[in-house]
Amino acid sequence: MTTPSRRRGLRLASALGTGALLAGSAFVGTPAAFAQDAPTAPDAAENSGTSEAGQANINELGSCIAATKTADILLILDQSASLKGFDGKPPTDPDNIRVDATRDLVKQLGTHAEDLGADINVKLAGFGEGYHNSTGDYGDWVSVGANSGDLDKAVDGFGRRNTDMYTNYEDALAGASREFAGAPTTDGKSSDCQAVLFFSDGKVTHPEKSNEQAAADVCRPNSPLVSLRNSGVRFFTVGLIPEDETDSPRELLTEMAEGPCGGGEANGAYFDAGTDPAGLLSAFRGFIPTANSVDSTLSMSEPQRFTLDNSIDKVRLSAQPTTSIDGQVTPVLTAPGGERIELTAGETRVGSADVTIETTDVVNGMVDAELTLPEGGDWAGEWTFGYDAPTAPDEKYKVRVTLAPGLTVQVDELSDGQTTGLKSDGQVHASLVDADGNPRALDGEALITAEFVTADGKTVELGLESATDGVPVAFPLDKVTDAASGEIHFRADITTKAAENAPGTHLSPVNSTFPVTVTPVNMPTIGKPGSLDIDGKETTVDIPVTGPGRVWVEPTTLTSDDGAALPDGVGSVEVSSQYSGPDNALELSEGQDATLPVTLKTSDLADGRVAVTPQVHLVSDDGASESDVAVPLAGNMTSPVNTGVFIGALISVLLAAILIPLLVLYLMKLYTGRIPSSPGIHAVRIPVKVDNGRLLRTDKGGNFQVSYEEITGSGRTVANGRDVNLAGVPVHVKLGANPLAAPTALVDAQAPSISDEGRQDGTAARLPLAVHNHWFMLGTPGDPTTGEVVLAVNEFSTEGRVNELTSQIATNGPEFLERLAATPVDAPTQSGKQGGRRRKKKGDQVDAAAVPVPPADQSWPGSGFGPATGGPTAFGGPSTGQTGSSGGNYGGTWGSGTNGDSGGPPPFGGPTPFGS
Repeated sequence: MTTPSRRRGLRLASALGTGALLAGSAFVGTPAAFAQDAPTAPDAAENSGTSEAGQANINELGSCIAATKTADILLILDQSASLKGFDGKPPTDPDNIRVDATRDLVKQLGTHAEDLGADINVKLAGFGEGYHNSTGDYGDWVSVGANSGDLDKAVDGFGRRNTDMYTNYEDALAGASREFAGAPTTDGKSSDCQAVLFFSDGKVTHPEKSNEQAAADVCRPNSPLVSLRNSGVRFFTVGLIPEDETDSPRELLTEMAEGPCGGGEANGAYFDAGTDPAGLLSAFRGFIPTANSVDSTLSMSEPQRFTLDNSIDKVRLSAQPTTSIDGQVTPVLTAPGGERIELTAGETRVGSADVTIETTDVVNGMVDAELTLPEGGDWAGEWTFGYDAPTAPDEKYKVRVTLAPGLTVQVDELSDGQTTGLKSDGQVHASLVDADGNPRALDGEALITAEFVTADGKTVELGLESATDGVPVAFPLDKVTDAASGEIHFRADITTKAAENAPGTHLSPVNSTFPVTVTPVNMPTIGKPGSLDIDGKETTVDIPVTGPGRVWVEPTTLTSDDGAALPDGVGSVEVSSQYSGPDNALELSEGQDATLPVTLKTSDLADGRVAVTPQVHLVSDDGASESDVAVPLAGNMTSPVNTGVFIGALISVLLAAILIPLLVLYLMKLYTGRIPSSPGIHAVRIPVKVDNGRLLRTDKGGNFQVSYEEITGSGRTVANGRDVNLAGVPVHVKLGANPLAAPTALVDAQAPSISDEGRQDGTAARLPLAVHNHWFMLGTPGDPTTGEVVLAVNEFSTEGRVNELTSQIATNGPEFLERLAATPVDAPTQSGKQGGRRRKKKGDQVDAAAVPVPPADQSWPGSGFGPATGGPTAFGGPSTGQTGSSGGNYGGTWGSGTNGDSGGPPPFGGPTPFGS
């Protein structure tokens, strides 16, 4: 991990060497310019458009990845509504180019991982009204070296994520501080190279704070951003600037990446995409660390020149205009002999180079090309890349040409990632190697510099050596006179071999950085501590130590004011050890290995990053010298789950999982459970009796028959969706309690009834919702010989269809009346309450007191039953306290209880919401 003071030292060293050593440039101009001495190479920051401090931080990240071969990268993308246009303002990204830029960045990170042989893990997240990171939508951590395509679906989803009404930076930063707890580990240890790339297109907005207060809280002391910085997570930002500059996030995003912003050492870079979404592709690519490359931002009329020699066998070139350009934008590559090709997708050959080319339609003119030198080939000389863009000569493009991708500085003593303790009488050996670890000899010049930067920012120069022949070069450590922790920074500056007509090209440095402690020969050596993962109020971390001498840690309390990184809500951490002073120090003999346990205690726990730097006290074996060494400990703190809250939440989720689908089903039934209002209905109600097994009409006499003219001459009625009145008998929709059962139509009559298909719900006839061309019978309890028939036909029915229905009635009527006569009846008791049921038998007489006689003014002509005016609600429950379908104040349907509530029953039938 890089401490703030170490970073200051490294940044100072990087800045001092920028003019002469940090490159990322090429010699640009007309051929006549090369008749003079080569100009001094401008620095990488100037060429890339990134600030000098930002470029130094990019280089630090690249140096860390090159040394440790691991990285965890969190990509957080804005998904607020301003992306598609909001509140009358134009969209900032109408074509979703941020999606293409993110996909491209993931692919480029995968290529970078393969070049270095590194394990680079990438996680996606979004923010707007809050922080969004569900694995179902955003994916999990993915090692992108060989699996970058695994994130394609999650990346594509950002095209739809542009509806959030706020741009809540604070929630996004808090989410980021928790995210790294889930990152992959190696042997239980997290990567030392962790970074966030944060994209937004607008200023901070917050649902509960003023915009000014929300912006101020992003950079408040002890904010999640400060915690990320102090725990070693590098923070980079990308800004897409709205056309209305008053909404520009540029100032705050720059502050978050490169400014003080509440505290902690700035460790990122701001990439400005401008107002054109096309700039996102080049801005996102700016996050890829530079190494052994030429990086420039040029006008379309300027070429990028670079000189190759034959010790370089692979070149990777990428270029993209920074704005959208209409018209011709053709990338062109020219070989040393003058052969010129247009870079279109596919494979080709130019000079001695085999060229593989990829293009995209997202940005006109964007191109990626890989040049390979076949064995025995010769491509030495000056190459030129440029654009043929006659309509846009003053527009800009960014270009990167990487020579020998994957070239790194390997240090024999440190590259295994496990060794961090060194003695001042020793040496370290560095060499240039390719991605497979094979030494690389170069025809040009390669100089490796080494320096030790202590935790308090002091720099000790260890030397400058030529590494051209690929043989390891030694750097003694004897210039480190005091025990100290820090980093050894190796930088290889490479210049290709000059051609006859062109100087060699100075490339951006190849950096590798290794955390170490260096101690005198007679003092203990300190190894690499384990990861600091706190999930309880007391946690112990072991620090490897090797003798001779004595070692201890004095008790202390660390807060954020001391530079500790702590999650919000955690005020301090107590640091102690069982070896706490000279009286109980851990004593070590020469070469003896042991562990120094360091215990951290806190009364509060929260989710987020944590980093503390205890001072380990060392005493030499003769007791003549002693020193304090800062040992950084970094990791994650997680708050344990509250069991009661967890169980409550689990129960709520399970109930929701059951009830929400049920609610949806009920709503669907409510929506679809309707009696069709078209076509209209003709209905007749006819009193009947049974005589010697025949069904007779009692109003006209004779066998039961209904003529076509009779029924079509009756009044036309239309259902209102939930109800229909069929010749004075109400019929209502009943949804029912079972969400999977189809809704039905129930006859609401005081007398028991049965449908033409012999179906009943309790004592009521149950019809299909389309009641057209159906009939039902109303019976007389205890009397199988009398009743009524209600026939309802479609207004467009034919005479033949009417004849079929009347024939069915004549055939089935006697049987149905007999069934209705045996229907149980809820008869009133002498107290007026409903009594028990008893089944009537054929021939039983009906008790006159049990079935009240309706008033004369409610009788239906030709029958012994009164008109129907009451009934259940749309959901099938009884409507009590109203006149029933057979007259009288009997209330409800036969067989249903009364509830005495004039407001009607609950919706799904019966006295409860789910039916009786």
